[in-house]
Amino acid sequence: EFLESPTGPAYWPALGWVLLALAAFVVQSGAEELLVRGYLVQVWYRRTGIVGAVIASTLFFTLMHGSNTGFGLLPLLVLVAVSIALVFWALAEGGLWGVLSFHAVWNWAQGSLFGIAVSGNAPPNSLFAVVETGEAHPLLTGGVYGLEGSLLTLGVLVLLSACTITAFARVRSRQPA
Repeated sequence: EFLESPTGPAYWPALGWVLLALAAFVVQSGAEELLVRGYLVQVWYRRTGIVGAVIASTLFFTLMHGSNTGFGLLPLLVLVAVSIALVFWALAEGGLWGVLSFHAVWNWAQGSLFGIAVSGNAPPNSLFAVVETGEAHPLLTGGVYGLEGSLLTLGVLVLLSACTITAFARVRSRQPA
């Protein structure tokens, strides 16, 4: 049952804030992707090849998130996995639209839609509230860092990395030598 306000159900204002948050996450994630995958990957790829591009962008991306609440070994591994996946995605795509969209929707869905911490930052508001139960193990939930500190997320991102590396290899094999 929804609470009624003078203008209709009380969730309408929350929905407006959630959509505004999506726009904010597009800007924030877009800035990160322009810097990390748009600039760093391109510069280091030309200078040192794929290994240098992956290392430089992964180090920078990890440092950007490393001082957040709950950061530890598992969130570090998740950040490395997502960095690898997004580097190869951007290179396979030859652009940033895919990685920017993924990054923005990932952050937005966790924080503004479901109320889950995003890289250790608890959202002030969300449309839904997913709450950790006392029986939930932090290795599966990510604890205070959120899903980005979870073994399940690490597994999914390792699989995504394998897919994007394969896509990059296919695109590269079709290019003239």
